[in-house]
Amino acid sequence: MFDKLLKALSLEEENSVEKTDWKGPLLITLFLFSAVIGIGTVWYQHVRNSKAYRYDDSMTVSENGTRIVYDNDGAYLINGKKVLSDTYAAIEKDLFSDYCRVINKDGLIGFIAKEDGRIVIKPQYTDASPMSNQSSCVSEGNGFYFISENGERMTENYEDAYPWERQGTLARVKNSDGWAVIDRKGTILFDRCESIDSLPVICSAGTAVRDGHVLLLQYSDGSDETASVQLVKEFEEFLEVSQVYNDQFAVVIGKNGFGAIGFNGDIIMPAVYKDLDWDSYKIPDEVFKKEIVFKGKKKNGRLDVMNWNPLKNQ
Repeated sequence: MFDKLLKALSLEEENSVEKTDWKGPLLITLFLFSAVIGIGTVWYQHVRNSKAYRYDDSMTVSENGTRIVYDNDGAYLINGKKVLSDTYAAIEKDLFSDYCRVINKDGLIGFIAKEDGRIVIKPQYTDASPMSNQSSCVSEGNGFYFISENGERMTENYEDAYPWERQGTLARVKNSDGWAVIDRKGTILFDRCESIDSLPVICSAGTAVRDGHVLLLQYSDGSDETASVQLVKEFEEFLEVSQVYNDQFAVVIGKNGFGAIGFNGDIIMPAVYKDLDWDSYKIPDEVFKKEIVFKGKKKNGRLDVMNWNPLKNQ
């Protein structure tokens, strides 16, 4: 009996070995595969952390997929796995431009091409606006001037300046006589102002202050060769003025408070209010102009309301 039992156990062990022989190599393979994956993951995390790699879609700067990448050494342009540019302290994304501003290790600004990362203008400026309309407003630390996209100087030096406006045809600059409007050639079209509000993008109406008086201005719709600025009306009774809203009206400040004027020169609301607010409403069959409801707060806290339709008040 005992011999039979031993034999049975021996047969069972042999069968067991035969049934499990195929599992051994598989388990070893799985173990080695898991080990390789684990080592690879650890190595990837180490490389990623050591490079301080930061990337997201918001750093893409061109339609062909060129993007800005930062690592421990700085910033550079890359497309796929190909590094396109030198490394800089920082690279600006600069939407709607074919170029990126770059800041080098010395803190100076230059320009590189988004397409291939080539240096277009070497870093040399302390201030520079994005390259737009084939030009940038720059400074080397003493005044401002405009350059073309290849770095050539376009204008004289100014005490202060804004980038090109009005589709790149006009700019506001400041010299010893005050603020002025210039064209692409640097010709002064309107000057000696204490302030000139931002130039309209599409519409033609603008505002300024000169000699303490509010001015209504009209900008031509021509190209840079025919650009002009015309004085529509001067208001001696007002001290400050906003930009023109909807190409229809502007808010003014007089000695006694806030008011509103129309672009045709009419006074819509007298400048006597502590505060002035408004809502705009669409006019049927009208694309640009809107009906305006003005609400002027009087000194006693009550409101004066005026419904102003520019089509009925032309």
